[in-house]
Amino acid sequence: MQIIREGEDKYALIRVTPKYHAIVRILKRYDEDEQAINDMTKLLMGEITERDLLGSSYEQDVEAGRMGNRINVLEAVLGSIRADMLEAIGDNDKLDKTARETIKKINDLLE
Repeated sequence: MQIIREGEDKYALIRVTPKYHAIVRILKRYDEDEQAINDMTKLLMGEITERDLLGSSYEQDVEAGRMGNRINVLEAVLGSIRADMLEAIGDNDKLDKTARETIKKINDLLE
């Protein structure tokens, strides 16, 4: 495996065989082979995760929290929509009203 080009954006283009290349993501840079091999072994054995190698910052943790909260809200709204739709099945007037309310909920979330 030969590194052909390595960029600042933590990706590298490597030659795997004379005919095939791969784009790989660089999780962490090492000065010592032994430490790199130890971390790679731990990663493959499940003793550490990619996030452990990447590290994290306060900003990353805050953004992850925001995404988690948004996912929880979306799950709650989808559960509510599902319940409303199931209740309205079989009653065309109620189904029409429920569909309109559902579209409004979705629009409110997307705005």
